[in-house]
Amino acid sequence: MYRALRVVVCGLILAVSLAACGGTASAGYWLTTVEGYKVWDDNPQLEDTATWSGRADADGYADGQGVLKWFRDNQEDAVFEGTLAKGKYHGRGKVHRTNGDAYEGDFAAGRHHGKGIYTWANGDRYEGGYADDLRSGRGTFTWANGDRYEGEYADGKRTGKGVYRWGKDSPSAGDVYEGDFVDGVRTGKGVYTWAGGDRYEGDFVDGVRTGKGVFIWPGGDRYEGDFVDGRFHGNGVLRYADGSYYVGGFAGDRLHGTGTLYDSAGRMVKSGRWEKGKLLE
Repeated sequence: MYRALRVVVCGLILAVSLAACGGTASAGYWLTTVEGYKVWDDNPQLEDTATWSGRADADGYADGQGVLKWFRDNQEDAVFEGTLAKGKYHGRGKVHRTNGDAYEGDFAAGRHHGKGIYTWANGDRYEGGYADDLRSGRGTFTWANGDRYEGEYADGKRTGKGVYRWGKDSPSAGDVYEGDFVDGVRTGKGVYTWAGGDRYEGDFVDGVRTGKGVFIWPGGDRYEGDFVDGRFHGNGVLRYADGSYYVGGFAGDRLHGTGTLYDSAGRMVKSGRWEKGKLLE
């Protein structure tokens, strides 16, 4: 969890090996505070110390309500206020780090687990569910630039249904996406609305319009059909605001391949093979 919040004293018998008492461990172990109480360190660092203001149980584990302070090179690095159970964060609590990061919420067995709020020094903020230190379930992430995601998480990533809104300081300010996410990327079914009024509804793959979809312009034009890499590509129908329409092939957003253009009354105007938007003679 908190890589900087560690206490290790060179010479202690560790549950995992530290190289020549000068490296870091790859797993946690039980360490001893200045007062002689045992607390859990899941990613120990050398040259650190800690103090615990509360009590210990009969086996010497810090236990109950109190304040656990972590120091690095004799400088305070972080403070935990809340409950320990057998030397591990458990129940409600909060951690403030000197770098400006902070977490307040539920813990279980030393990890973020349940509901919580994490704020970063750069202004980012997450509020929602956690499981084993990872964002999980429903949550809301707000970035310092104003971007905001509300939806589902799994294994720490946006996965499931959600809504992403781009903030005023973003290059995509005013845009909104609502739909499926996989590992933090738009993948599946979704609706993307641009600040200017354009709208796409359909399939996404790795954040790009790919598959079947509908694109609608504010002026009333509408395309329905195949997309590849974000562009009209394959077969589709392009309907114009005046009622005329084209049915046929597309490539790179242009009329391409075999297709027919009809007027607003449904009468054929042009038919044949098209290339880069023009009918071949």
